[in-house]
Amino acid sequence: MGKMKANNEAVKAARFGCTCALEIYLPGAKAAKDACRALAQETEFKKRSLSSISPKGSKLVIRIKADDVVALRATINSYLRLLSVIESIEAENSS
Repeated sequence: MGKMKANNEAVKAARFGCTCALEIYLPGAKAAKDACRALAQETEFKKRSLSSISPKGSKLVIRIKADDVVALRATINSYLRLLSVIESIEAENSS
């Protein structure tokens, strides 16, 4: 029983072993706020990672904590894919 408890503590200690901060520069503060609102729901659905999004002037800051490198990469890819969609929609609206 003592060994199982030690293993559980090791799992808890290993949780969120990977971190990353992305800084995305956008055309302006309004674009950063709009992107933040659009991406906000993504922070709530991750099982193996936590993330936060905040606008800082014309910059969008995304902070990610993940259980492992695979979860970190998946979370980063999700945000980059969504940012690509936002970028294409903005380009479509500005033309």
